[in-house]
Amino acid sequence: MIHWTEVAVHPAIQRYQLLSQFLKSEHQIENEVEFLQGPAEQFQELLHKAMKTSEFVRIGTGFGESVVREFPFSSERISILKTADVLLPSGEKWWTRSATFHGVQKCLGEASSGLDTEKKVLIAGAGALSRAVIAALVKMGFKEFNITNYQEEPVVGLIKDIQKHYFGIKCRYVPMENLILLSGNHSVLANTTPYLKENVLLNELYYLNYLQTGGIVIDFNLNTRDTPLVQEARAVYAKVIEGYQIASWADAICSKWTFGVELNREEYNRQLREVIDVCPPIKDPD
Repeated sequence: MIHWTEVAVHPAIQRYQLLSQFLKSEHQIENEVEFLQGPAEQFQELLHKAMKTSEFVRIGTGFGESVVREFPFSSERISILKTADVLLPSGEKWWTRSATFHGVQKCLGEASSGLDTEKKVLIAGAGALSRAVIAALVKMGFKEFNITNYQEEPVVGLIKDIQKHYFGIKCRYVPMENLILLSGNHSVLANTTPYLKENVLLNELYYLNYLQTGGIVIDFNLNTRDTPLVQEARAVYAKVIEGYQIASWADAICSKWTFGVELNREEYNRQLREVIDVCPPIKDPD
């Protein structure tokens, strides 16, 4: 029996219970998943507890950047990303990896036909997910990023890290009240901010005045499908990548790393979509 754990501020219980059951039913891999939840100040305690009992650890919301600080001997990519979502043992050490980074790459590869990398990218949010998606887009050839957030300070740190590690990349902070002034020369919008009533940034994103025809909207939300942002994107015939699609690729990639199995990703993606469909709908914030 393989025991694994997710450590998170808000655990992805439905997602990982589905993955555990899917590995049993579709791939005959006996496994069990445990969830350790707590605030930021309990991270080290929760992590060390998970490491004592688990063959690997998934790092969930709130702890992606903390785990990299805990393990400074990371790979070059993780050192640049400064965020990770998987902790794997190798020899006498544990190593951090980012399945989300690879999941974003896979989804972009499927949706990027005809995408103009000479155009700009708009990133909403400045946390761990933003770092992963920026790294994937830089690898695709994008060089100019506008980053918006309800607070400027996290963006300043993010831009500093990006310009330190990526040569020739331009980044600037755009206050959310200035989004309406952006011209339609952005190929991609990536929203990594949560769907909460108090998240007033979302209201400014819905106009999509900044998105060129045929652009891509990436919405990392994993609590419900067809968010207001996704609905607006489809209304203007933009390509859409939803959070569950990135998550299913990330889980397929992580399953290869941890269980050595080629996950039936298409079927898992379908089942994950159904799990999200039964979640309570999120209303358009006002």
